[in-house]
Amino acid sequence: ATYGGLCRFDGFKFKNYLLPIVDSSQVSGSNLIIKVLCWQKQVWCLNLTGQFFILDPSKDIFVYSGFSISTKKGDKPQTGLIDFIIDDQRGCFWIMGKESIRKLDLASGKTEEVLHSKAEITGDILLDLNGMLWFSTSAGEICFNPDTKSEITFFDAKKITAHCLKGSIIYCLGSFDTICLIDTRTM
Repeated sequence: ATYGGLCRFDGFKFKNYLLPIVDSSQVSGSNLIIKVLCWQKQVWCLNLTGQFFILDPSKDIFVYSGFSISTKKGDKPQTGLIDFIIDDQRGCFWIMGKESIRKLDLASGKTEEVLHSKAEITGDILLDLNGMLWFSTSAGEICFNPDTKSEITFFDAKKITAHCLKGSIIYCLGSFDTICLIDTRTM
């Protein structure tokens, strides 16, 4: 992913994919691709303006999926983080903004806010083997259970700047270069 679309290298040459403009009022972020994931043999990407696109292999171009999330709060654009992760078990995408987690149901196309964070979200979103969502905030690492809508905060009041999942262990990088571990098998 680049500032000018998505590049694919086939071993011999590069192919640059530009995303179609869906909303002419949001042209400035339309080809800024935030994340690319593969799901059910399809290539999905999310742009800075919150629109999802799918690669049409017959035409070798990206097309608008019809799914989007608002990157605005009121009438102001939200700046900062946006990320998504695929949940095969629930048939949805979990979409993270700077202040909230939203669920995009792929069968119905409906989105709903499932969690509004009290603290600023500072990292990406993870889905563990138990189906729990994890995200880093300025006030600790949050584990969110989408089924019960309950959350647990780890390392309360410690700013977590990055995290990763390796098997059943969540590795968190906190402020002042501290590394914290969470074993999800013990939850």
